[in-house]
Amino acid sequence: MGDSGFGAAVVNTVVRSGYVNACPNLGKLLTNLKFSLAMKGAMMEPVFKSGADPKATARAWLKKNPDTVTPWLSGVTAFDGGDASAVWMQPRCCAETILDRDEAIAICGAG
Repeated sequence: MGDSGFGAAVVNTVVRSGYVNACPNLGKLLTNLKFSLAMKGAMMEPVFKSGADPKATARAWLKKNPDTVTPWLSGVTAFDGGDASAVWMQPRCCAETILDRDEAIAICGAG
């Protein structure tokens, strides 16, 4: 993190009661998400210090660090039932999508 001065942090993902059972695929993705202090710092520093757009910053970071996503997608399937890692590696997908509500529904397969 260099001289950002943000320090260590713990980030917890919270979903409504029963959500992971209702949508185990998205639950698996959320369970797999791990962020190191260096990752957090690299993404948060431009947001806090320069006012950078958070989604654009995350997309740029993921584009530079695509291998980070592989463990996040372990055991996660795409909407068609295929391997989510294979979808991620498609040129049109890689680093272009940061989950929002509609994309989470597509992963879950529920509306």
